Amino acid sequence: MLIISPYAKEGKKHHGYISHTQYEFGSILKFIENVWGLGQLGTTDTRATSIVDSFDFTQSAYFLHQKPSYRPVDSE
Repeated sequence: MLIISPYAKEGKKHHGYISHTQYEFGSILKFIENVWGLGQLGTTDTRATSIVDSFDFTQSAYFLHQKPSYRPVDSE
């Protein structure tokens, strides 16, 4: 799984963070359920391991602190 997010954990010496946790399709669903306090939908998300170990929510997001560019929105 490749996670691209402003909250993704940083690795050491300019290398990306590598999680050695085994994930499955239900891992993303379990992460969403845990973060927003939702109930579990089925057996796949119940047995899955959440992807929460790949995130660092203590860091501030880059895009939240940028001034608006006021350029037109790309409509293509």
